Amino acid sequence: MYKYELSFLQRSLLGWMPPSAEKLIVEAFRYELEAPSNLVDFVHQISRMQVRAVEDSNEDLAAALGIYKDAAQMVLDEPRHRILIVSTASILTPPEKYGGMERMAAYLAAALRSMGNEVGLIAKKGSTEPGIVGTATNEIEFVEIASHILDLYDVMVDFSHDKRIGRSFPDFPQLNVYQVMTVGWNRNPVFISQAQKDFIGVDGPVVYYGLDKGDYQIGSKDYSEPYLLYMGSIIPEKRVEWAIAIAELMDMPIKIAGPHWVPEYWTGVIQPLIERHPWVKYVGDVGGEEKLALLQRADGLVHPVGANNWVEAGAIVAQEALTVGTPVLCTPNGCLPEYVEDWKNGIIGSSPADIAGKAKTFYAKGYDPIKIRSSVSHLSSLSMAWNYLDLISEVRGGEKW
Repeated sequence: MYKYELSFLQRSLLGWMPPSAEKLIVEAFRYELEAPSNLVDFVHQISRMQVRAVEDSNEDLAAALGIYKDAAQMVLDEPRHRILIVSTASILTPPEKYGGMERMAAYLAAALRSMGNEVGLIAKKGSTEPGIVGTATNEIEFVEIASHILDLYDVMVDFSHDKRIGRSFPDFPQLNVYQVMTVGWNRNPVFISQAQKDFIGVDGPVVYYGLDKGDYQIGSKDYSEPYLLYMGSIIPEKRVEWAIAIAELMDMPIKIAGPHWVPEYWTGVIQPLIERHPWVKYVGDVGGEEKLALLQRADGLVHPVGANNWVEAGAIVAQEALTVGTPVLCTPNGCLPEYVEDWKNGIIGSSPADIAGKAKTFYAKGYDPIKIRSSVSHLSSLSMAWNYLDLISEVRGGEKW
């Protein structure tokens, strides 16, 4: 599309533009001959493009470039920080397959780095994120690593489960991202949804997860072989048997993707359903291009979570599906209504019969994958990073909550 490839930051800033303005800017960049290596020169380039647009009486392009330049300038004006991000010791960062929290830690690191910050990362041994400064096989070892390098950083953002570093160094400026429904460490908690915050009952800001939209493009549906998709942990709380029931009520095949952690649930409930029904296929724990293709080609992601008092905290897979233009069929559990708008980008129902009945009408009317993707355009890794920068400035200034 371009004469040259835009950087992550330059491309991500386009995601903040109205679709009509983004289209104008993308078209204009096709005629640029070089890509500036730094943001200062890039702002100057946008200014030159804006001057040419004014000279050509192209008012719409000039206005769009003005908004784009202002966004880039805001990044330039933002203070720079030395930030230590702590991922988990249980899954690689970024993950090869399953691992939403670890993927978000990697996305946040990349976005903050693109904005000019110095970013280091502690993660599971074997992780490959470019900013790795220490790896270990458990979070106790994370504390030992941090004891040698913490004074090289201004602030820490901790995605780990047990928050051992923050507990060991309570006076160090820190933000502690709550995962799932764990209470964790009550020093400057950051929640990943309003539902999670309400359920836990602890005060603190909400910062939604955000994807690098460049990794999640709209794909082509294979209407000759339609299927529904369940993707995630195969545990009782996720109600995978409901997903299978919804597919049966809709008379559609379903593919099940993800790791199974609870032997009695897998062998006693889900595996017998797979063996009994030829239209149910287990594809295993997937990652990379295989995972992306499953999401892109699916007619719908089925996400009927909520058993055993479960409250869905982040639902990254739902955001992934919506970003590639795939509708989400779900329960009104936890954060899901914060992503899914009933009848707009998916269906929300209280039971398999309710979801299946509404979904049949939804599909009969048809849907636009581009509009579904647009429904989560405000959720990006750059927006996530921008929100964290606001909080980082606060805790560096001594604020605590």
